[in-house]
Amino acid sequence: MAMPFRVPDLPGTSASVSLKRTRSFSEDEEEQSRRHRPFPALFTNTSASANKSRRPNLERSLSISDIGLEVTASISAARSPSTTTTLSRTRSLTREDIVFERVRRNSSASFSLDSTPYQPRLSQSAHTSRSSSPAILLPSLPNISAKFQLKPDRVLIDFNVSAEDAQAGVAPVCWSSKNFLIFGRGNRVHYKNMSSTEDISQLCKIRGSHGNLRLIESAPDPNTIALCTSKGHIQLYDLPTKTLTATWQTKDVTAMQWNGPVLTVGGQRGVIRHFDTRIQPSAKMKEQTRKVTRHQANITCLAWHTEGKLMASGDEGGLSLVWDSRKPGGPMDVGETIQRRKKMQHDGPVSALAWCPWSDKLLASGDSSGTQTGTIRFWDVKDSSTASNLTRQINMDAHITSLHFSEHTKEILSTHGVGKSGAQTSVENNVVVHYYPTLHQILSRKAGEKIVACSAVSPNGQRIVLGLPEEGKLKVWDVWAKPRSFDTSRFGGPTIR
Repeated sequence: MAMPFRVPDLPGTSASVSLKRTRSFSEDEEEQSRRHRPFPALFTNTSASANKSRRPNLERSLSISDIGLEVTASISAARSPSTTTTLSRTRSLTREDIVFERVRRNSSASFSLDSTPYQPRLSQSAHTSRSSSPAILLPSLPNISAKFQLKPDRVLIDFNVSAEDAQAGVAPVCWSSKNFLIFGRGNRVHYKNMSSTEDISQLCKIRGSHGNLRLIESAPDPNTIALCTSKGHIQLYDLPTKTLTATWQTKDVTAMQWNGPVLTVGGQRGVIRHFDTRIQPSAKMKEQTRKVTRHQANITCLAWHTEGKLMASGDEGGLSLVWDSRKPGGPMDVGETIQRRKKMQHDGPVSALAWCPWSDKLLASGDSSGTQTGTIRFWDVKDSSTASNLTRQINMDAHITSLHFSEHTKEILSTHGVGKSGAQTSVENNVVVHYYPTLHQILSRKAGEKIVACSAVSPNGQRIVLGLPEEGKLKVWDVWAKPRSFDTSRFGGPTIR
């Protein structure tokens, strides 16, 4: 029996406070208890007789079950026995305190309250995110999430570019569908089989008269590699035989992306060219090149959707455009409404583009503004809608250098370069992962002391290579895991969380 602890009597009342251990219920008893007392409350108003029928049983007051102690104050009013009422309350605890304490003490939660130091703040207008927000809003993350998988691998590769190119963020590297990592060392192109422990091999050497090596892209045909130099020389190589299969020269090339056998090349003054490499010889291929000229500034990045129908392009002026290869003519009418026209406009040069593999109309674009900040914008690319296509955005305190959606879970990874000086929580030179669509930051990890100029994801979507040209290194990290295989016949197909 609990011993009462006497407190000073109130005028016309007698009071006592007792400490007792919270009773533990079996499942059947708990279910029965819920039926009779469905609305436990912190405070019960006994002054209004109209609420008497809705008053919960006060013998079981709301408490923190994890603590195991319950403080109950029972005050009996000095009235006639027929009109005696009882007030039950839990002292010094609000409903918010109890909810927060239960969440904090929940050992089965898949996140910790202090594990995400940089959290975006949700706001109105296209769901702009920035700063911090409570970590308890994060959903339960699967084990394949980057939160549990992101870590440096043992692979560390020497990676050299000229000092001028390093400062400009030039980092020629790609990861082929046959799991070969192709990269530059000066004007020499090397490759490594990431499925074995074989040594690094040399593919070719670029002539000095052709300029510096700038871009490397692997074709869907897993054996074809495209190289481009600072003077516009494009070369195609067959990787297994190390054979040069095609070469031609075009205007200065600033971006390059494959779409099946078609090599799309972006250049200065906003020109985009599509080279069909099936056409031979190269001179004839150049004659039949398709060209579009809607951009007014140098092309900075290109991204083809995996289905090969939609292409996104970005330029130094901060403009992004989306093109539908099935519809000749100009770009699609998508973006925010600016001066009665729809535009996908950034505050700085567009430095990264990524299509979502599990949502065919979702495009992410990132920029690098002159204020050493960056913004990731998410677009619902539907030109039939009259509303704004901008759905969400994240404001970051550092330049955005690359973007990748996960193939296995609803997360997006960004790499960063120069950061804003004096920022309270900087992501400078970091790898950052956000959950989509809430845009909560899952983690932020420092990749090095210098900028992460580029990155490429492995063909299985589980690893990433980070290019740090000023450090002269390529760093390979694990980032996501592959979901376990299971019989999908009962569920109608696998799902992505």
